[in-house]
Amino acid sequence: RIDIPTSMTFPMLQTTAAAAERGHLMRCFQLKCIVQTYAWGKIGLDSAVARIAFAEGALSDDIALEEGTPYAELWMGTHPSGPSLVVLEQPWKTITPLSEWLKHNPELGGSKSMA
Repeated sequence: RIDIPTSMTFPMLQTTAAAAERGHLMRCFQLKCIVQTYAWGKIGLDSAVARIAFAEGALSDDIALEEGTPYAELWMGTHPSGPSLVVLEQPWKTITPLSEWLKHNPELGGSKSMA
């Protein structure tokens, strides 16, 4: 079993508006995201998706830009075909799927809305 830091065990991790009203620290979390390479995407650095993803370190460290590849979408979320990862450096380095992070920290998902 791997212990995942949560807002309950580490109060500094609370980020909701309600937490801010209680005087808790607001914080952003680094995500490692997925790029989708569909035929209709723009090639290499002509793609805004590629420029954003590779310039900001939004992708896993082992992914390199391929100049001839059409980059179409930058996915940030919990979709099983392209889940984002939450990266924490403190109190120790952890990389956790966003879906797991939200299970352990449901208050970070915001309020529910009806579509």
